[in-house]
Amino acid sequence: MKRTLTMLLMLIALMSSNSFLIARVPAQTTGTAGERILADEALFTRASLAELNLDVLRSDSVKTYYPIAEGQGPTIQSIRSRYGRPTAVLAEGIPVTVQTIYTDSSGVATEAPPVIWRREMLVLYYGDIGFAVEDNIDAGVVRFVTNRITTPDDEPRTQPQFAPTGPNLKPALAATWGQKPSDISQELRSVNFVSETEGWAAGANGALLHTTNGGDTWSAVSTGADPTKAFGKVRFLNKNAGFVASPFLAGRTLNSGANWTVASLPTRVSVAVNVSHNDFFPQVPELFWTCGDGFLSTSSTTTGGMVAIYNVSSTGTLSEAASIVSFASSSLKYLDMHILDSSGGWVVGASGLIATITLSNPLPVRFQTSGTTQQLNAVQMLNFSSGWAVGNGGTILKYMGDGRWISQPSGTTANLRDVYFLDSNRGWAVGDGGAIVGTTDGGTTWTLEVSGVSADLRSVHAASSNVVFAVGANGTILKRGEGVSGPDFALGFNSASVDGVRGAKAKVVVTITRAGGFTGEVTVTPPDASGEGIVAKFPDPITTSDSTASWKFKIKASAATGPHQLTFTGRDGSGRVRTATVTLMIQ
Repeated sequence: MKRTLTMLLMLIALMSSNSFLIARVPAQTTGTAGERILADEALFTRASLAELNLDVLRSDSVKTYYPIAEGQGPTIQSIRSRYGRPTAVLAEGIPVTVQTIYTDSSGVATEAPPVIWRREMLVLYYGDIGFAVEDNIDAGVVRFVTNRITTPDDEPRTQPQFAPTGPNLKPALAATWGQKPSDISQELRSVNFVSETEGWAAGANGALLHTTNGGDTWSAVSTGADPTKAFGKVRFLNKNAGFVASPFLAGRTLNSGANWTVASLPTRVSVAVNVSHNDFFPQVPELFWTCGDGFLSTSSTTTGGMVAIYNVSSTGTLSEAASIVSFASSSLKYLDMHILDSSGGWVVGASGLIATITLSNPLPVRFQTSGTTQQLNAVQMLNFSSGWAVGNGGTILKYMGDGRWISQPSGTTANLRDVYFLDSNRGWAVGDGGAIVGTTDGGTTWTLEVSGVSADLRSVHAASSNVVFAVGANGTILKRGEGVSGPDFALGFNSASVDGVRGAKAKVVVTITRAGGFTGEVTVTPPDASGEGIVAKFPDPITTSDSTASWKFKIKASAATGPHQLTFTGRDGSGRVRTATVTLMIQ
């Protein structure tokens, strides 16, 4: 009997018992081109890709993709509302199980053996978590979720954490930062990158460091400055022209740091006298701004907030171009500034101070309402209607335009010392005790990131979403996405194989091997083995500082006999993930 061939493609969730209908295609499209059946369809609209304004890259890396059953995953709309713009978009071949069913004219169905194809899907990455999208991206449904930590070969074998519905979608797994060797112990107070490979860091005792290989190694640079005058800022306008500065002096290079001219700030200018805090902002190679608080003159006993502008001659000589002095309060302190153009910008400081400074305005200092009394330590403006300020007590403020600042929950109470945004969505803030928070949606949500250090962090800067650096006390240099260094741990089993019987219980003992003096706690979780007919019972508590942790398993009568590979996962306080696999032999 001639059969009418109808092929139903069913995506059987790998590592899960759920399945759902994907598409119906004619059987004659199978064969040597079978892998391209669904990839050849118009899964994603041109309009939606144009809206993302991101290059779609093709990835051939092998990852672990965790399936999401029909109706159980978030939608693209809910992800967008939570996270905003993706950090990366990759077209990836995801292995799916395809079951072909042949039906004859009488309706009798015959199943062919299942085969695994690699179906191309678009994966939207938000930090370290990726969502594989089915069909049209604008109304797409997430079918898989995966992790991308550092490299394609560094994939944890645990399912990323997310809630089943969009409004409750949890943030991406926290990014980790790894240390880079600075070979100095002085506090670093400023970092600035001119490209993904070249950057500068400056700090105490006139320290200035330079890297040309993305921070892997740093070399000390001599500027000729008095080493007792600590640098508080390094800022490059381009690859060639850059500045270093302290409250007492400024140095400039015009040839990528090969040569520096250093000059003392004129003592008659108020900002240079007994300044306890200040910032430095070059605008062009021939001019820079400073702000701070200090005495009006060497004989004055009155302090105030001060802004001074300096011209820099071709030989590096400094001369005052303009100055702005405000005595609105004896405790007025300008701690940081961001200059947008030749007319001015913003200053922030003590007791929630926020003000605009405008040379072309009859009132050069105009105070704005911040809504906080916390000391504000740093400000960054994207333009005249958007920017952020951070300060003590985990304070983060966003500028909404027209003089309006709103508070954003940071998720930390640490004093935040610096903030940097790549664009209107992606930004980071750093502070005391190794605190780092990041956002991908303009600060609507901030996520705590794992610094792996307790050193106070003073500055953060990004050359791109892939190259983000922070610096701080004790010569600390951190790079986002790097592996965590220092004492480590490993997971294992005192027996690589455990016997079990259907309808009975079994027990496994995970061993935690501590290396290099590791003393931290490790949270160990077992795999979700429910689909195997195995139910794991967690110990109490699951967080342990010991060397072993025990789990019991109830083996259902329906469990399949034979070997079952169970992968356990451990995570430490620095965000490192380690796994161990035990074979459960069921009789």
